[in-house]
Amino acid sequence: MSVFGDILYRFRHEQGQTQQQFITEISLYAQEFMALNTVTLSRWENGTTETSLYRKRLILKFFHTKGLLNFEPYRSLIRDRYKVLYLPLSKIFEHNYETLIHNLPKLRVNLDAYDKSSLLQSQDLAHLQHIIDIEVASHAALYYKNSPKRLQELTADEGSYSLIIEKSRQHLGHFIMYKITHDTSDKIIHYQLKEDDLALEHFCSPEEVGDYYIHALYAVNPLIASILNVDTYLHLFDHISAIKDIVIFSSRKDGVRLAKAYGIEVVESGEDLHYGISWHGMRSPVEDILFSDTVLKLVF
Repeated sequence: MSVFGDILYRFRHEQGQTQQQFITEISLYAQEFMALNTVTLSRWENGTTETSLYRKRLILKFFHTKGLLNFEPYRSLIRDRYKVLYLPLSKIFEHNYETLIHNLPKLRVNLDAYDKSSLLQSQDLAHLQHIIDIEVASHAALYYKNSPKRLQELTADEGSYSLIIEKSRQHLGHFIMYKITHDTSDKIIHYQLKEDDLALEHFCSPEEVGDYYIHALYAVNPLIASILNVDTYLHLFDHISAIKDIVIFSSRKDGVRLAKAYGIEVVESGEDLHYGISWHGMRSPVEDILFSDTVLKLVF
């Protein structure tokens, strides 16, 4: 039985559905399954044949719309699959990034030898300044304007997400996201609201349905980038019911490649003559990121 076939069978079995009952229900969800029959479904479940990545994504999104991903044992069946992504993703990142990854030599330590924390656990402004220095160096001149206190304030919001990886006090990488309202993210991706203008009233609580805006991602090498991304995938999956879209606003070439790797689509692009940059506003539903082609190929 294939990995995806096993998941499909166990999800159907846990709901007490016959194959025909499942086919009837999913056919109402997406017309791509109108021709599905029990023979084909049996072959998918026992691994004799594999369905397309597109149909796999539709099936997983179908489970999401039913709310199954919020409850055990369904949650664990999918969540555990993301844990196999660490090493495969590091190989992909070697080819897809420029300034997001500094490309220092791989550190010869185990995955669990790193120290992980959030900015909520750090009140050291010097630490925050170091993160800002990295972001300033990664952007066009004078474009990135955060101060340590402002970064501290925004990441202290209960809806924000930050993951910091260090080893012996050496900063190895960070992933920072703000949870904002959908209206706010819409203005950001159309360049009607700049990140500098974000205020706490634009943010969402953890329980509110809102969008995650990716503020910063940096890693010293592809392995650290992989750890940051997989841990963030797990966070998104654990909170999928309260997340609508993932949003990126980027003025960097590798930002578009980042979006494609995540399954995030470019919504609008333009030029800012003041900073001499090309900008791209990007967004996609969280389930499209969690079930992107990159993920499906590696874990399902």
